[in-house]
Amino acid sequence: MTFYYYEIPTGPSRPRHLSVINATEGSISITWEEAVGHKDGYRVSISSHNIEHMHVAIVNAPTEYTFTYLVPGTLYNISVTTVSGEKESDIVAVRAVTSNRPRHLSVINATEDSISITWEEAFGRKDCYSVSISSHNGEHTCMHVETVNAETVNAPTGNTFKHLIPGTLYNISVTTVSGEENSDIITVRARTSPSRPQHLRVVAIRENSISIAWEEAAGHKDGYRVSISSHNGEHMHVEIVNAPTEYTFKHLIPGTLYNISVTTVSGEENSVIITVCVRT
Repeated sequence: MTFYYYEIPTGPSRPRHLSVINATEGSISITWEEAVGHKDGYRVSISSHNIEHMHVAIVNAPTEYTFTYLVPGTLYNISVTTVSGEKESDIVAVRAVTSNRPRHLSVINATEDSISITWEEAFGRKDCYSVSISSHNGEHTCMHVETVNAETVNAPTGNTFKHLIPGTLYNISVTTVSGEENSDIITVRARTSPSRPQHLRVVAIRENSISIAWEEAAGHKDGYRVSISSHNGEHMHVEIVNAPTEYTFKHLIPGTLYNISVTTVSGEENSVIITVCVRT
């Protein structure tokens, strides 16, 4: 009896644990774990809805690859198969989007109740920008999110947040939205201008002292800065933090005309000054 032996080739095993390790505006890098058994290499491919398939055959290469010259803000389908002779394994696939975050976010104006920002347009495909502003006043965090359309020609790359609290430090962020994907966030911090004190008045005058009072400024504040000056060159500064809305200047010169000013302080920002003139 004669026996005949035939080798029946089995299909190669597929790569394992395919993942994206980096995505920039024009590239996506992937890696995977080596397939078990014999193999000649791997075939990687990438495709999107608006471009033709791209194929790259990698023979005896490491288990990683970087696709370059991609379109920013585009969702790509990536697949990897093991190649052994004329056979290929089952496909493993992953999806990734190239980055297209906005650039150079900056604050162009801040008033008592508004902050205006601008940024440079993101590269590539985009539907809109998501802009958000949040503050932390020690009790709770408030968040406001708006959408800025980016699909039209000469679409705006700026936004003004309104109805804000004077003297408050805000965190502002902008991200590009493409379909269901969001880009990396860019952020900037800005403070609204403090509101000025109200109704500054003199409440007492003596030979060598002047007492003043004012109504509290609206919004957030760290305190008030009061100053007094005379025409003969003397100048006094007093910074009051978390103090009542009154102050007495002492050791003044009798019969001297003084200029008194009060401003609200919040962080590094000062409000508009209010003044009064009075003589001892």
